[in-house]
Amino acid sequence: MSGGSAANTMCGVASLGGRAAYLGKVSDDELGNVFGHDLRAVGVQFRPGAPEADTPTGRCIIVVTPDAQRTMNTYLGVSSLLQPTDIDEATVAAGKVLYMEGYLYDRPAAKEAFRHAAAVAHAHDRQVSLTLSDSFCVDRHRADFRRLVTDQVDILFGNETSCVRSTRWRHSPKRSPPCATTATSLWSRWARRDARSSPVPKSSPWPPNRSTRCSTPRARATCSPPDSCSATPVSAARRVREAGRDRGR
Repeated sequence: MSGGSAANTMCGVASLGGRAAYLGKVSDDELGNVFGHDLRAVGVQFRPGAPEADTPTGRCIIVVTPDAQRTMNTYLGVSSLLQPTDIDEATVAAGKVLYMEGYLYDRPAAKEAFRHAAAVAHAHDRQVSLTLSDSFCVDRHRADFRRLVTDQVDILFGNETSCVRSTRWRHSPKRSPPCATTATSLWSRWARRDARSSPVPKSSPWPPNRSTRCSTPRARATCSPPDSCSATPVSAARRVREAGRDRGR
């Protein structure tokens, strides 16, 4: 199955009975044709952007050792040249959630494509989600990622490393654990922004506890594993302390 992080996600949605579409760039070559065929074969609508002259479809060579360690050699090819004109606005408007993959957030044109797609989604009252992808992507574009999250993102995906890198947390035994600190930063950032447009009622706890999610659609952060970052900072810290006491018994 041809893939890549975002394409694999769309295939997963389709395989579970959902409806999914994929926006990306391939060239008019053998691998580009195979990629489109594979997506359509599993039920994913493929809306490719315009091909670029003399730039082939991306590819990846993966070597896996007997002990399951992998080495990847990736050439992004034309996929890295995504630009605003490649965004199929009708497809974005038709979807319930726009899912954006942070691996492509390197070139200025791609950053504009992300913002354009998010603006189209919000104009049609859709949700926008973003995955932070590799922590190295976050390190390269931390300021731009944080502006995008603040301005456009409703649902944020990231493992602990990516979330921590995005907030520049540094470990100290006297400070809260990484997930708690990350959650605090994310919640407070959205709290400041959402307070300007739809203040949280005085009766609502802030940050929200495990049973009370944010009341505004742009105040949700989803981190992996969910049992840590999706809870309040206090709950996460308490579970870490309890786990430590259990190990010491």
